[in-house]
Amino acid sequence: LAKGIASGFPLGALLMNTELSKKWSTSAHGGTFTGNPVACAAGSATIKELLKIMPKLPTRGLYLEKGLKKLAKKYPQHIKELRGLGLMWAMDLGSTEKTKAVRLKALEHKLLILSCGPNDDALRIIPPLIVKNKQIDQALAILDTALSSL
Repeated sequence: LAKGIASGFPLGALLMNTELSKKWSTSAHGGTFTGNPVACAAGSATIKELLKIMPKLPTRGLYLEKGLKKLAKKYPQHIKELRGLGLMWAMDLGSTEKTKAVRLKALEHKLLILSCGPNDDALRIIPPLIVKNKQIDQALAILDTALSSL
């Protein structure tokens, strides 16, 4: 694990089950992002903040899912499939051109969305963990506008 584990400081972690860990000797695995005091302090602070917001995440994820499903019902001609869980979703538009058009229209309204999928035919909807329902509503409204322009 790495990336945001220390809020931008270079830090990584290795997770394994007890059975596997018994097969490794102490210090048998190292890496580029092995801990240093500053990165470890940042990692500890990050984990403390995550523990504060984690209880809210299931509710926020369901809120986002409900809104995305409303859009899928409203635009069945454009949204081929929704895939996701919690706050991590993909909206498959089935076409690179549609995906690009929605991304650009959303950007005009100050919503940054990335494409994904083997053919860049889906939108990657992954808000930050600190997202509020009001911000989800704003993003869904912008997506609605962008989809209506297709």
